[in-house]
Amino acid sequence: MTLLPGILQLGLAWLAWLILTGAVTYAGFAWDKAMARKGRRRVPERRLLWLCALGGAWGGKLAQRRLRHKTRKQPFARRLDALALAHLAAILLAMGYLLARRAPWTCAWC
Repeated sequence: MTLLPGILQLGLAWLAWLILTGAVTYAGFAWDKAMARKGRRRVPERRLLWLCALGGAWGGKLAQRRLRHKTRKQPFARRLDALALAHLAAILLAMGYLLARRAPWTCAWC
């Protein structure tokens, strides 16, 4: 019995989740930018940060840079940066955990 299929399924599910939440978050930022230009009701910052916290931090950072949106709001920008770093740390910790387990597929000579 090997860990590879289970680990691959989990990794692919996680990747799909990150892509989905990133795309939704990017769309939320784009919608907020469009509403700001039109002077209409905006997406609350709290909702944008929740989308980032649920896995869409990379989408939020990408939207912030490409759309030049929410760059001057320092409390928001700092929170978004913290969420992006937390997601990066979680990914690195998960990879470290899998490598530390020394599963047969991680290292042929270990």
